Amino acid sequence: MTFTKKKLQNKTYFVTGTDTDVGKTVCCDALLQTANKQGKSTLAYKPIVSWL
Repeated sequence: MTFTKKKLQNKTYFVTGTDTDVGKTVCCDALLQTANKQGKSTLAYKPIVSWL
């Protein structure tokens, strides 16, 4: 069995907006779907929900 080292290139993106209901979640969804289609590993995290 042969193992090769793969250099991980972690990139972090932070999406912000100036108001609620401006499309941040929709934008992030599109970015994540595009990255996944390119074979990239993605993770989304939404720590704050403002409408509660």
